[in-house]
Amino acid sequence: MIGNVYSGIEQKDLVVAKKRLLAELELNGGSTLTVNNKELTRNDIINFFDNAQQTGELAYHIAVANDVFLLKFLENNALENRHGFAKNELYNDPKFINWISPYFYTAFTECGKKCIAKTNAEDWIALLDNPIMMNDRDKAQAWNFFEEEFTVYLNHLRSVTTDRPTIGMNDMARLCNFNFVRLVKKLPPQRFYTLLDAYATAIGNAAVVAFKKGDRDMSGTYLDNAITLAFSTSVRDELEKKRNDRDVAMHKLSGYNNNSGYAGTSSGGGLSTWGIVRLVLLGMILFARIAACSSHY
Repeated sequence: MIGNVYSGIEQKDLVVAKKRLLAELELNGGSTLTVNNKELTRNDIINFFDNAQQTGELAYHIAVANDVFLLKFLENNALENRHGFAKNELYNDPKFINWISPYFYTAFTECGKKCIAKTNAEDWIALLDNPIMMNDRDKAQAWNFFEEEFTVYLNHLRSVTTDRPTIGMNDMARLCNFNFVRLVKKLPPQRFYTLLDAYATAIGNAAVVAFKKGDRDMSGTYLDNAITLAFSTSVRDELEKKRNDRDVAMHKLSGYNNNSGYAGTSSGGGLSTWGIVRLVLLGMILFARIAACSSHY
């Protein structure tokens, strides 16, 4: 779309603009012309103005041109400073939606993909909170696109419980942290409830891995995130049980360490550092008593 139209445009203005652009094209060698950082051919220019001269299409171009943030979103595949689009009744018109849908699909999926890759939860939430200007077909394709994107990460997360994990602990931490969970949780639950439960379960299993590797505090955080994400009651109950089991295990470990006086007791059942110190002290006391008794003879 060419975004340099304005609300006062008339049919004659389109004719003049078309002639000027074609003339400029010829002056530049007749191959392409750059408009708003986009390369346009002669056919692009002709098709644009032919379509714009239809009453409905002209109104659509004007609406987009007057909505600064929507226009930039469509041109750059990004939301500028998480701004919302303008309020316009035209955005609810099925004919307008069908017209803008293919352009919006491209910007929507490209922007969303970047948000996921960078774990940018704030931009992702802003993207999904804005009007989604796609027809049913393109919207379904967009959700399928994001399902595939998140499934890649889900499979990586699932792999940490196998003999051949595809990610390390740092990447596992990224996929279990609260910001990434916010990305998944923002998906429409009616469409993605299965993915929400699957991802929550995978985080719960990753929490067990973290606990076994000694990252016990983070294992609790992961389980809290998983419980927040879970959609179904059954999955949430299962994760609550894991959280309780983890807390019991932590309590037992804490009690064991307090009783021993030192968490660094050897795994072979040897004496702790404090146990050794006590034996040395007892030996010294006993030696002193024997020495005192000997002095009476």
